[in-house]
Amino acid sequence: MKKDIVLRLLMLIIIVSLAASCTQTAATPTKNPELTSSPETKSAPTNTATPTQAPTPTETALPTATPAPIPCTIAFESDRDGNLEIYSMAPDGSALVNLSSNTGQDSAPAWSSDGSLIAFTSNRENGSGGGQFIYIMEADGGNVRQVTWEDNSNWPDWSPDGTFITYTHRGDIYIKKADGSAEAINLTNSPENDQESVWSPDGRKIAWLSGERNGKDIFVMDSDGNNKQKLTENSQASDVLWTIDGELFTHWNHPEGVCEKCVMGADGSNIRDAGGKGELQRFTPFRTLDGDRVECVGIDLIAGNEEIYLVGDIYPDIFLNLTNAEGNDRNPDWPANCLAGFEGAGTFGEAVPEMAQSASPVNMVIGYAGDTPEQKERAQDMQTACDELGIQVIYGEIPNLVDKGVDAIIQNTDQHAAAALRDDIQKAREKGIPVFLLDAELNAEGTYSVSIDYDHWAKTSLGWMLEKIGGKGQIAYFDLDSYHRYSEVINDLLARYPYVSVIEFRDGNYDPDKIKPETSDFVKMYPQLRAIWSSSSNFQSMWGLEENGIAYEEWPVLLCEANRPGLETWQRIQSVYPAFDCFASVNPPGIAYAAVYAAYYLKLGYTIDQSVLGGAFGRTLFVPLPTVTRDNFQEKLNELIKNETYYVDELMSPAEIREAWFLE
Repeated sequence: MKKDIVLRLLMLIIIVSLAASCTQTAATPTKNPELTSSPETKSAPTNTATPTQAPTPTETALPTATPAPIPCTIAFESDRDGNLEIYSMAPDGSALVNLSSNTGQDSAPAWSSDGSLIAFTSNRENGSGGGQFIYIMEADGGNVRQVTWEDNSNWPDWSPDGTFITYTHRGDIYIKKADGSAEAINLTNSPENDQESVWSPDGRKIAWLSGERNGKDIFVMDSDGNNKQKLTENSQASDVLWTIDGELFTHWNHPEGVCEKCVMGADGSNIRDAGGKGELQRFTPFRTLDGDRVECVGIDLIAGNEEIYLVGDIYPDIFLNLTNAEGNDRNPDWPANCLAGFEGAGTFGEAVPEMAQSASPVNMVIGYAGDTPEQKERAQDMQTACDELGIQVIYGEIPNLVDKGVDAIIQNTDQHAAAALRDDIQKAREKGIPVFLLDAELNAEGTYSVSIDYDHWAKTSLGWMLEKIGGKGQIAYFDLDSYHRYSEVINDLLARYPYVSVIEFRDGNYDPDKIKPETSDFVKMYPQLRAIWSSSSNFQSMWGLEENGIAYEEWPVLLCEANRPGLETWQRIQSVYPAFDCFASVNPPGIAYAAVYAAYYLKLGYTIDQSVLGGAFGRTLFVPLPTVTRDNFQEKLNELIKNETYYVDELMSPAEIREAWFLE
């Protein structure tokens, strides 16, 4: 009877004041406090390099119809049997299963978004002296494997694509490939006590708490550890998690009394009260077996007994106790994909309309900046894509395009000019306008480059040369690009050819005009020279040899230019010396076509697959490398003559762009 009275009193209090997230209330830490390590002297970081978000895993095309949602199976931690274990249950509390069933302490379960795997913390016996590490198991508890090796690890969370996990280790946030194939990387590496990292629904951001048990602030960074930003200042936040539409929810004692249960933008803007009981389902929903949208919380309604509840007006007493057992049941979590179809859940696989070739299903305006006569074919390809989609184009420079309110900007540029655009691009990003750079890279959030993979180009072109000379002999090279440097790529490739020796090379600051005389000098000095590779100015090499009267049959293997003059030169030489062979490739004008479709798919609500981004800053969308060889050079030349164009061009199809760059 006394228990019932206490319950009624607590219910009245909570009905007035409770607003719970799908983890814990402000009074209860999101993660298991018993396993929280006290601040210690930090160990040396495992690594401090930027995590490679390289091509993994394989993407698939977006569905054409909304799939049936997977059940929101709940994983949670419980000490009901006297030992902390990971359990799972159906969304209605049935089908209870002890997944971990181990004598160690297992806690902090985190589902992968597709519902196939659970990461968790455990201090179980591991045959290596013990410790607290992160483990992963299948959804049924099978195939348990240890994925981290830093003692005192805790609070795992998954990237939305299932490629990476983040976790806390002795006051820093670490990231590691979920398959354990690479070393962990320290993302924060700070003297503060960083903890409880959580990924944004689109995989671009990571939020976390920093501070001591009773005084924490919220921070946000890019998923590669860059652009760290402190969002709160008074050390009064107790938790942080992402809302279904990419904002942040927190129990935070706002210094001006704006809110205690707060929602804010990912940059800390637009702070507002999230509402009370039942209203949080707008931001952090849970799906019942009947498809209803409610809240799922882990709270202590009965003093000393934490339980997991569903909260919503559809229940007679507002709260539905799912666990109802002795002991403490905490930290509920469920697969993100089970929320597909809810408002704001497009990044979890909600269907998006198929693209219509002749008319865009969205009202959209593209801004095109940096138009030049020398690269008119990029503008033509851009216009082709816009015509296909019925998208309006406005030409101008970035500030003017921002003022006109365009939906996305494509900036035609090169690496040397890109740095001067940083301030203008920042202004576009402040307005939420994505910027796509053609053949240039900047480390700026919301900015993407569209380009070939230059390292792949170097390997492909030099690889062709090495095969052409039979994998043996003397070569020389000019590594001249001030931004894309290839010496490391060259050396890695040459390691596979032990019978090839480099007798001359030029790199660093170098006048390209010297290529012409030095190519001839190399050939004269080294009669056995088999090949000369150059990162640019291949015309100079040919002109130098011709001007010095060196017979074609004495030429080393060279590269050609993938443009009309280059292929015409190829044709002219081959007509005199039929044995002449060459290789040419180019960053095609079609990158502008691809950029339009990338912007279009973003507008539709698709999410860029972070794992396919590459380049120096992990922000480049790679197009396939067009290549010209002896087998197709005449065909390519005929196309250039017929179309009155200058560069060899290739276009990715809209379906290829979507499948290659965007998540399902």
